[in-house]
Amino acid sequence: TPGLVSELKKQLEKRGLVKVRILKNYLQDRDRFQVAQGLAAKAGAVLVEVKGMVATYYKHNIRNSSEENNKR
Repeated sequence: TPGLVSELKKQLEKRGLVKVRILKNYLQDRDRFQVAQGLAAKAGAVLVEVKGMVATYYKHNIRNSSEENNKR
């Protein structure tokens, strides 16, 4: 859904690494790996892993990386 993709993008910008739980009733006859990969493609993220019903996504954020380096 567009709302999920939008929220995932926002959280990836903020955190860089995000876990998303896939609901069983959403899957129905769909493959959880394909659903997770499709979401990664729409959000512009890397699918790190799918473990059970939880998908982990990563997106490198240059802005947050430079802010962390400035804190050190």
